[in-house]
Amino acid sequence: NLPPKPEMEAGKSSTGKGEKITQPPKQSKKLEPSKKKAKLEVEEEDDFKEPDNYNSDSYDSDFYDEESDHGEEEEEFDIEAYKKFCEEEAAKKKNGEKGGDEEESEEEEEEESEEEYKAASSNSQTVVYFYDKATDRVKEEDIYLNNFDVSPFELEGKKYLTIEHYYQCQKYVDNEELYEQVRKAEDADKCKKLARSFQEKYPKEHWEKWDVDKIDVMRKAIKAKFTQNKDLLKRLLSTKGCKLVEDSPRDPFWGGALPNSKNMLGDLLMEFRDKYE
Repeated sequence: NLPPKPEMEAGKSSTGKGEKITQPPKQSKKLEPSKKKAKLEVEEEDDFKEPDNYNSDSYDSDFYDEESDHGEEEEEFDIEAYKKFCEEEAAKKKNGEKGGDEEESEEEEEEESEEEYKAASSNSQTVVYFYDKATDRVKEEDIYLNNFDVSPFELEGKKYLTIEHYYQCQKYVDNEELYEQVRKAEDADKCKKLARSFQEKYPKEHWEKWDVDKIDVMRKAIKAKFTQNKDLLKRLLSTKGCKLVEDSPRDPFWGGALPNSKNMLGDLLMEFRDKYE
């Protein structure tokens, strides 16, 4: 048994030399401003508040989880269920099976293909393009269908070199001088340019009426041209069953080559052809 340690006198060290033992001063626990603020926020039990600049329309509801934002427990990701799902999908692909979405997509594609096939079948009609000159689509033998083709005919007691001559003359039936200048033009191109040069002589109302009358004027000229030129009539009748299209690069009304064109000239030619007996 060791003897008890002698108690040291205050202010003396264990060596007995009278040295004082100094203890480090106790430090008070102070929090940094940021930590202090955070602690206060945790202790507060105020309800969740949206920021001042919050806009309910500025976020996507699919990516905003209101419950998790309030700190409630979220559903844990089930890794085992996910693995099972992946294994099932892999087995389906291996066995040639398809998911519901893929089957539905294939059915839609089949329906679209069927509709396209039906549309193509209904539009399988042979198209005959015509214009005032031969091109990649216009054959030389089909130029006779255009209005500039020289095929003289007589109508209402006067002779006309082309359909274009008759058509342009009818714009000025109330002015004999202009009418005759247009009718006697050397060719269809000069006839058309001359008629256009007179347009400013007439008011807007005149041309509004012309827009109403011009289809009947063209219909009458077509009938006169083909009934008075039997060889041309025979060629026109030989196109029965074909669609006639004026391959004009500029005219969306009479022509049928431009997007959303009316192809009115082609329609009138087919109308006359199909009704002719």
